[in-house]
This record gives sequence, C-alpha cells and structure tokens, in this order.
Amino acid sequence: MCIVGITMIALFLAHGTNLDNKPIVYGMYVWMTIDALERIYVVIVIGYIITRIYYAVIYNRSFRYYAGRDKIWKPFSFIGQDYYLDWPKELKTLPRNCASVYQYEENDNVKENIKNSCASDGYEKVCEFDFSGQGKVIFYKKTEISEVHILCIAETEILKDEHTKQLNDFFGELWKDNLDEEEKKQPIYFTFVIFCKKSESVLAKQILEEANGLLMYRNRYRLGAIFNEKSCELNIKRIYSRSQYKEVYRKMSGELIDFAG
Repeated sequence: MCIVGITMIALFLAHGTNLDNKPIVYGMYVWMTIDALERIYVVIVIGYIITRIYYAVIYNRSFRYYAGRDKIWKPFSFIGQDYYLDWPKELKTLPRNCASVYQYEENDNVKENIKNSCASDGYEKVCEFDFSGQGKVIFYKKTEISEVHILCIAETEILKDEHTKQLNDFFGELWKDNLDEEEKKQPIYFTFVIFCKKSESVLAKQILEEANGLLMYRNRYRLGAIFNEKSCELNIKRIYSRSQYKEVYRKMSGELIDFAG
C-alpha cells in the first residue's frame, strides 16, 4: 500500500498535470498509470480494512468464554487444550500429569467435607439433578458484593463423553432459574468437582492430561477438578502458564482444598 502511494506521488511530482510538450500517447500512458494505481490503492485500503475487522472479530471470539446459540456459558467445555494435536515422540515418554494431585484416605469423607464447608461458608444449595441414574449433580451459590460464586458437585460411576453436554445443560438450568439478570452481568467464579471411579471422557483428559492448562476468561472464572474414588486422589486442573488470572486461580484452588479438608 505504501509503495503504491509513493509511486503515485512520484508520478505527480515528475509530470504534474502539464503534459503540453509531451506526446499524446505518453500523456495517456501517464494518466492511465495514475488511474490504475488509484484503483489499486483503493482496493488495497478496502482489503486492509476488511481484514482488520475480520481478525478483530476472530480475536475477540477466541478470548471470549464459550457459549452456545442460547448465549449461556458452557463452563464444562474446552477446559484446556494441548499445544500439539499429536504429541511428539520424545514427549510421549514424559509424565503428562497436568493436574495438581492431593492424596486422601478413604475415611476422609472429602465429598461430605465439601458439602458441609459450602453450608458453613455461606453457600446455599440452589438446585439438584439426577446424573444418568448414577448419582447427583448439586449446585451451590453464594452472592457477594458485585460477584457470584458457584460450586458444583457431580457424582457418577464412570465419566463419559456424553456427560459433558449433560453437565452444561444442568448449568444452563441453573443460569436460567437461579441467576437474575444483574447477577449474570457480574464476575462469576465457578468451581466443579466430579467424583467418579473411572473416566472415559474428553473432559477428564482435558483436566488430567492436556498441557495447555486451565483456560479462564474475564469475569468468567472456572476451576475444574476430578476426585478419583478408587485412588482417593483429588486432581485439580492447573492454570495456563501465561494466564493473567493466576491470582484468581490460587484463591479458587485454595478454597477448594480448604473445603476438601
């Protein structure tokens, strides 16, 4: 674009508009060149503006929390993402535990500890759903000045891929029935813990293995964890290394660890 502009200026400075002493053919050539450059310049400017607008939209969408056509946040989707679609061979032999692991004993009653801690810390149980006939999904909510805290406990024998949509649907019901319009505009801090004995889902893989870390968004903060009831391990997804919300993550993960006992 700069080259076209410089060329047009050079032609005007060299020839101006006085072509009386020049052959007619030469004068036509100069004016046709200038006209062509003007057209090219306009096309380039329009293309540049369209490209800028397009990438601005893509950029904003990339850093916006995921919501479906119903415009409701889907916090159980896209928890984390690998840097590589297929891990390089040299990395496949390295440990890929991308969650912080906290070991408990069978009689530590982690689930009950979290439920009791919610009650004592000001959370209220707002809704409960049946989870594929294998357990319950319970949502607790605490409203503070200019922010909303939500904690979810999900119980299932085996965590499967189809459960991600189901969990998002449950959250959608909470969103519609238990949050008013003013609360939806406020920063929301959402923590979920899934208690299961076995996992066969992308959601579990994103929490336990994928290296990119937990993805948070402005005013939509989330913390994902899985409690393996066989090994009695609480796995809390680690934050993305370049995230600007590390302090938020520390507070949310610290609260969950305190609640677990």
